[in-house]
Amino acid sequence: MQITISTQNIAGEVIQTANGRDIYRELCVKKDYSSWVKAQIERADLVENTDYVKVAQKGELSATGQTSIEYHFTVESGKHIAMMSATAKGKAVRNYFLECEKQAKQQPKALPPTPMQSAISDMQAWKDAAAIFRVPESLALVEGVKHVAISYSIDFQPLLLASPAMNDIQDKDVMLEPTEIGGVLGLSARQTNAMLCAAGLQVKTGGQWVPTESAKGYYSKHMWLSPTSGKSGYNLKWNLDFVRKTLGK
Repeated sequence: MQITISTQNIAGEVIQTANGRDIYRELCVKKDYSSWVKAQIERADLVENTDYVKVAQKGELSATGQTSIEYHFTVESGKHIAMMSATAKGKAVRNYFLECEKQAKQQPKALPPTPMQSAISDMQAWKDAAAIFRVPESLALVEGVKHVAISYSIDFQPLLLASPAMNDIQDKDVMLEPTEIGGVLGLSARQTNAMLCAAGLQVKTGGQWVPTESAKGYYSKHMWLSPTSGKSGYNLKWNLDFVRKTLGK
């Protein structure tokens, strides 16, 4: 049976399909394909993007000079078309589709990834992104660990601290929140924010600290999400080396 089973995305699902031309050929239909396939759709009351999809063939033109269109039918629709032919060939095609369905059901379904597998995959994605954007791997690892903690409730912090990449962090790459900066400089978070404001690096708008144009390149915004309330926002992190020099600390 020369009917190739492939897959198409139909209504958001990956579905087994067969090319209408293969079905047409196996049924030994004598009328032209274009008229036949449209007649089958109407006769079986098939619905586009549910029972079949149309796929434009790039670079291929029909006899009338239009872009060639292929019809891909679901296996279930293929069975209907085969049965409607009411021929021995139609019976053989139907049986072929039934066997395809049987084999598909026997194949083990892929299990969804575990939270740990997803977390590791996401961490790798952060590392890959760091390489693309040419930023220190240590920064990507820090952000990846935060993302994993929020998304999967998995704590990679102990592994992060033991990572050799963390030994490569330079002063110019250290980004800290005001509370952390205060801990380094012997200030409270409120004092740190007040000094950053006095230095013209941030202003308070609507209860949120907003960086000024003067701070461009020396801060980053870090999203946060409360797992209990569902509220979210962002915190500013500052380049420690820059803050020290600016505040004279």
